[in-house]
Amino acid sequence: MSNKMINKIKSEIAKIEENRHSTSNKAKLDMVDFFGEDYLDKKILEIGTAFGHTTRILSFLFKEVHTIDNVRENVERAYKFNKDRDNIEYYEADVYDCKWPDEKFDVVFIDCVHAYDHVIKDIENSFKVLKPNGLIMFDDYGAPEDDMIGIPVMLAGQRSNGTPIEQLCTMEETTHTAYFSGRGRRITDPNDKKYTLVKEAVDEYIDRGKLKIIYEIGYKEGNLQGP
Repeated sequence: MSNKMINKIKSEIAKIEENRHSTSNKAKLDMVDFFGEDYLDKKILEIGTAFGHTTRILSFLFKEVHTIDNVRENVERAYKFNKDRDNIEYYEADVYDCKWPDEKFDVVFIDCVHAYDHVIKDIENSFKVLKPNGLIMFDDYGAPEDDMIGIPVMLAGQRSNGTPIEQLCTMEETTHTAYFSGRGRRITDPNDKKYTLVKEAVDEYIDRGKLKIIYEIGYKEGNLQGP
């Protein structure tokens, strides 16, 4: 990716006001550094459109961005915010009560309900729509117990078997690779898994050898951002 394009994307990020209900601008910058021009011919599925801020940055890094939100206001607001971008497909749907798009994606970005049961469903559904060597990106893996929104972002995905991504891996027997940052904590009763953070569900897949940490982006644990 040319320096001119990188600077353009970074200028777009600079225009976005920090908000704890969205990914941090640091995470967005890290996405630019990581994806670069390597994914310009690929597709990403975003679960949780919100303001459409991250959606916009992804549209500069991917050939196609498909984004889903169950709140019509969010979809309409994001569409308006990104009206000059022609590679974004919007869906109004409840991802926990409907089938995900009948397509295959190179990356899935999960920024939806941050509760154990929901994250488990997100992971399982992501595995179904990912292409071989696909990645998953999670938001709020390291959110502290009193703030569930907008701290670090992680990526995870199917093992890449010899690609440059695989060179960052150390384990040999896992079935998926992962990119994570930060450390999260439980937010309520530690015996009630319904109300634990993203980390609880993701770490379960790591422990089972289905996901693996290989890269970190976004803020580290304990760094809050936005108003």
